[in-house]
Amino acid sequence: MLRGKRAIFGLSVIAFFLFVAVFGSAIAPYNPRAFSTAVLEPPSWSHPLGTTESGADVLSQVLVGARVS
Repeated sequence: MLRGKRAIFGLSVIAFFLFVAVFGSAIAPYNPRAFSTAVLEPPSWSHPLGTTESGADVLSQVLVGARVS
């Protein structure tokens, strides 16, 4: 019975990553290539993973970058 639960958990993790890879650009909150004045902001409600040196949202870059990997 334990193996079945582990298999379901593993498949759900894989399904989640596939969902993010396929629909990442559609669910990204900001344009990952856009520049803004919010430079190097720490994580907050508006930018959950913070921003880069150019002001790009890190979460959006991760979601769109999942397609490549």
